[in-house]
Amino acid sequence: MASPLFPLTLSLITGLLLARYINLPLALTLILFFFSLALAWFFYLRHRLKASLALALFAFLFFGSSYYLLKNEAFEANPLRSLNSQEYLDFEGTMEKTPDFYGDRYQVLVKTEKIRFKGQEQKVSGRLQVTFPASAHSPAPEFLAGDKVRFSARLLNDDDFSNFQEPVSLTVMKAHLIHRRAFSKSLLLLDKTGERKFFLPRLFSWLSRKLQQKIEKHFRGTEGQILEEGAFLEALLLGERGRLSEETLRGLQSSGLFHLIAISGAHIAIISYFLFHFLRLFRLQDQLRSFLLIFCLLFYACLVEGRPSVVRAVAMALLYLTARLLWKDTSVLNSLAAAAFFLLLLNPLQLFEAGFILTFMATLTIILFFPRIKKYLPDLPWRLTDLFILSLTAQLGVIPFVALIFNRVTLGSLILNLPAVPLIGLIMAAGWLFFLISFLSSALGSILALAIKEIIQLFFLIAHLFDNFKPLSYRIPSPSPLIMAGYFFFLFLLILPRRFRFQRPLAALSFCLFAFFILFYPFPSSTPELRLTFLDVGQGEATLIEFPGREKMLVDGGGFQDNTFDVGEYVVCPFLWRRKIKKIDYLVLTHAHPDHLNGLKAVARNFSIREFWEAMEPADSKDYSEFISYLGSKTKRIKYFRGKKRVIAGLELEFLHPPANREISAPVSNEDSLVFRLKRGRGLLLMTGDIGRPSEKELLEASSELEAVVLKSPHHGSRSSSSGPFLDKVRPQVIIISAGRGNIYGVPHPEILEEYKKTGAIIFRTDVDGAIELIFREKELRIRTSRTRLDILHPLN
Repeated sequence: MASPLFPLTLSLITGLLLARYINLPLALTLILFFFSLALAWFFYLRHRLKASLALALFAFLFFGSSYYLLKNEAFEANPLRSLNSQEYLDFEGTMEKTPDFYGDRYQVLVKTEKIRFKGQEQKVSGRLQVTFPASAHSPAPEFLAGDKVRFSARLLNDDDFSNFQEPVSLTVMKAHLIHRRAFSKSLLLLDKTGERKFFLPRLFSWLSRKLQQKIEKHFRGTEGQILEEGAFLEALLLGERGRLSEETLRGLQSSGLFHLIAISGAHIAIISYFLFHFLRLFRLQDQLRSFLLIFCLLFYACLVEGRPSVVRAVAMALLYLTARLLWKDTSVLNSLAAAAFFLLLLNPLQLFEAGFILTFMATLTIILFFPRIKKYLPDLPWRLTDLFILSLTAQLGVIPFVALIFNRVTLGSLILNLPAVPLIGLIMAAGWLFFLISFLSSALGSILALAIKEIIQLFFLIAHLFDNFKPLSYRIPSPSPLIMAGYFFFLFLLILPRRFRFQRPLAALSFCLFAFFILFYPFPSSTPELRLTFLDVGQGEATLIEFPGREKMLVDGGGFQDNTFDVGEYVVCPFLWRRKIKKIDYLVLTHAHPDHLNGLKAVARNFSIREFWEAMEPADSKDYSEFISYLGSKTKRIKYFRGKKRVIAGLELEFLHPPANREISAPVSNEDSLVFRLKRGRGLLLMTGDIGRPSEKELLEASSELEAVVLKSPHHGSRSSSSGPFLDKVRPQVIIISAGRGNIYGVPHPEILEEYKKTGAIIFRTDVDGAIELIFREKELRIRTSRTRLDILHPLN
């Protein structure tokens, strides 16, 4: 067998998948592992090799399941995982790497040793990722790996946004073996107390920081900030992407060229190519050249402080080079399998991280399909044919996973990679030369930096070539596991030995069909009943209303005032894509406050919007103007005021506030909120925005009917709203409060909670229950919650 490790690795991965998605008990998987292993050995002794091999594969499968369960249990058993304090704790530990800078914040990774709280000290060993806000009043932290530190921080929960799915942050934490995250309000709370002696990572941390300083010096703007070209070079060579602007990152993602700055297989291939040809100049023997190349790759992996993407790519390269040293005939597929097997033995939890999946799937499809496709294409100059096939075959492996994980299709990268990949090679070569020259001569370093800036600007130009051609880059719902299974089954069936007549034509047609399903997702999202979902967006509001049939309405989108976290991009949009939603029929903004508006920017950017509803347009709001700029020209903008009505899917929307003659306040006020009632014979839902008691009084005076089964609590349950007469008039059976966990505003207010209890209504809170889903049936209401995992049927009175 040319690649014996490939089926073993495939078995191991299958076992990991079973353990993750099927709730198998550890005892059962261990019994099956030892039983399969014993049977495999028994048949081997009987010289029944095929049966022995099949049972050995089953043994590896159950080993994978057992190993995953043991590692996951060990991760969850770490003492940092069980700490529940929401107060500031004092930590002591050791820096594991240089702090990462993300423009408005720093992130440090610390191996904790001690925790102090209220005079008590406890030894706690675990890996803690701590975020510190960047501030002009606090100097940048000059820390290196191996520094002993002391700091105060508050532990964060894994499920800050709980919306019926395991948080992505937890998957990433497990993949990187980070046991907990924490936040500290100031860098002044971080002190160095010593340093670890004879700690090799400290040397590489120091060298990496020196190289960063060279970029900061020669790529500095007029106001002292690092230029975008410098931030790009830093990301490309050192893996530090934190200083790239959101605009640049979004442009690279949209163009499909983001993989070129995420140091991975392409970078290691380029580095290996340059080093290999450089070493050939010295007429060294192949073995010595391979040894030197292995040393250089190991050095680079240490220089970027063991970033996972680099470790994966270097592991693949090292295993291949080592195999070439030991054996004359080397299987690239076997080296790939060996790298995956080795890395999964180190940490099986990383199998489910996006970077791991994309790296190995791209490499696998390149290995399997590159030589087959190359036979049918002519050789073009400058290796354009090879570049195109590399791009095409890599896309074959990653398109379904990019659609699943990032909900993105980027067809333009097939063309853009042709000029972009060689340009990246040139930038990398010039960048490493810049590092060398800048240490020898600052003047020469500055001259070379100018040339590198021009080349990077050319790369930026290429990345934006197709910005206005939307069919080459768009967002789609996540494909189902069945569609992905069909895609890969027929893709690999194309290259398997022919077993029946018309195998390849049938496989090709079926593959194209499943590829079409992934690329365009032609399945409309529909529901037979009225379904409401109040999303957990932290301190803000976002509500999805799915009408019977296919029409969807999104009311508000959450958001943070300082825009430090894009709730729309990372919370609201992913939820909509998981619901298989491609377009929003009605996008509603109750009022233009950041905690209702800012999340809608991403929604407008990523979805087709048929109609946009509002009441009061703010006079001067940068966030609002940005949001409006994302709405397409085909989006119909409508203003609704008291007295207007609209019928959707047999349900009537009655608009109750504000009155048409209301003058907008500057800035926009909570009392400007759009209020509407959804009814079908009886009142089903009352959406209230952030109105306070003055508007509640207006509603009582102007409306004869306010009764509703579900009341969306006004102004997050604050003390300034939810008056007694208002609640008496609404007579809700269910009250939904949207608020952030541990918010600084003290909402919902205890007094208001007591008022809600007096109504006899069931109370749900997004800060406690996570997202809340309500499905209206003829005589009952089904209620599900994400964080507290309730699933109840409530009879409608």
